Amino acid sequence: MNFLAHAYLSFNQPGILTGNMISDFVKGRKKFDFTPMVQKGIALHRAIDEFTDFHPVTQNAKVFFKKDYRLYSGAFVDVVYDHFLALDKAQFAAYGGLLQFSQKVYDMLDSEQLNYLQNFYKCFHICNNKIGCIITNLQKELKKALLGW
Repeated sequence: MNFLAHAYLSFNQPGILTGNMISDFVKGRKKFDFTPMVQKGIALHRAIDEFTDFHPVTQNAKVFFKKDYRLYSGAFVDVVYDHFLALDKAQFAAYGGLLQFSQKVYDMLDSEQLNYLQNFYKCFHICNNKIGCIITNLQKELKKALLGW
């Protein structure tokens, strides 16, 4: 669920990014169907998940959210982590901001022609279109509010 963190921790490497993003959609030995760099990205994704899932801070956060989110408390914590990463403007300054970073990620993934992974491809395009629309609409509304229209 923490797509932003996985994209950020791909260090601007297209193959690593691809593997890091598709890992949840690739099961078992299917990972060997991909290039060595994509396989490294899949392995990185799984190492990141293992580190964060078993970290004491994450364990405590899951307990905190367990009552309301039960089985989904872990996914909820992942989204919360992405939320706080997104708020940290310094992390994306080198890219020109979060929107530019996100667009670069979408462009890199789109160039990888991942349409053969239907579940990921569907999720990727829904997120890409929604995020682009949401950010664009928020920017327009903010501009209207600031200019008094």
